[in-house]
Amino acid sequence: MTARFLIRCSKKSGRQIVALGGIDPHNKPWSLTEAEVIKGITDGLWSFYIKSGTSDTGIEIATLKDGRSYVKATSDASMPSSLLALPDCP
Repeated sequence: MTARFLIRCSKKSGRQIVALGGIDPHNKPWSLTEAEVIKGITDGLWSFYIKSGTSDTGIEIATLKDGRSYVKATSDASMPSSLLALPDCP
């Protein structure tokens, strides 16, 4: 079964996500690089979501024209605006 993680913060470099963090299902803090998040989703190990008001919004992998993969909320058009808007991870 895929473990589901709530994302509560992000580390950024300009307009690019470097890492994400949050709380696991056992209320323990976690932090993963964007590459680790992508691998976990691709391998079917993990799924991620953010809170949008009272609802959950899933996180998906998208691909830039140059072939680079990145993560974004399913509600975002092309840029990871929702993840960039999260508070900075410590």
